[in-house]
Amino acid sequence: MKKGSMVLAIIMILLMTLPAFAENQKTVIFEMQDPQGDSNGPGTYTYATSEEFGDKVEQMLDLTNFKVTDLGQKIEFRLTFALEPNHVTPWEGNGFNFHRVDIYLVTGEGKGRTDTFNKGAMVQFDTPWDKVIKIADWNQGKLFHSESDVANASQGISQGENFTIKVENKDIVVTIAKNLIGLIDNKTQYYVLVGHHDGYGPDDYRPVTEQSGKYVGGGGADEEINPNVYDILAETAEEQYSQLKWKEGKLATLKPVGGTGIKIPYKLLIIVLVALLVLGSGFMLIKRRRY
Repeated sequence: MKKGSMVLAIIMILLMTLPAFAENQKTVIFEMQDPQGDSNGPGTYTYATSEEFGDKVEQMLDLTNFKVTDLGQKIEFRLTFALEPNHVTPWEGNGFNFHRVDIYLVTGEGKGRTDTFNKGAMVQFDTPWDKVIKIADWNQGKLFHSESDVANASQGISQGENFTIKVENKDIVVTIAKNLIGLIDNKTQYYVLVGHHDGYGPDDYRPVTEQSGKYVGGGGADEEINPNVYDILAETAEEQYSQLKWKEGKLATLKPVGGTGIKIPYKLLIIVLVALLVLGSGFMLIKRRRY
């Protein structure tokens, strides 16, 4: 076999195997650390006092890292906490009895909304969101769009083969197929809210009132205006405290993170390198034929 034909054969093999190879690559779309020790809302919140919760809830709900990864056919959202989410699980479930988490996604696909999908977290948003991932134990996770009707229980996408939520060490890992969640890229922005789960509370959030009690947190107000949120994704604890402060008659306003960095996806890099190889090899073959 001539050298030129051999080079072309190698190039063809690379081009044929590239899609499968690229499809198996993991690309981190976004990652951000969150300060440890700030799971006290605006800085003053305390936890419900029932012995069922143990004495480690504050650490269990303390978000320390958030990472979004492109897995090829799916998107993974990985939330890391200071203590294993299943450190205490009095009510069985899938290992995160106490966690009530929302991931709001700003994708710019539509008009969006600046209020929460359902009344529960008691916050509002600076930038309109387009989709929200509800995370709760006992397979209650759901994916909603901003235009979904909260009064219609059949709306939203429930957990299943293409939408899973599980615990891995200190992480709660959410994996959703791309055909369900749509485009998530380096322009996407995020709001991450962490509350204390209460199956009888508004939108499954445990209320935070003025005084803590057996099944309610303390440090808030009794007018249902303060956030029922213990931690959010923010660069500093001070930034979180500032965002979660509320005023009389006005909800706290949260700001999104992400969407500012420019990353070249690993798949695109591989494609560009192969394209350069093809062009370079073609140029060498043409040059040899001339001489």
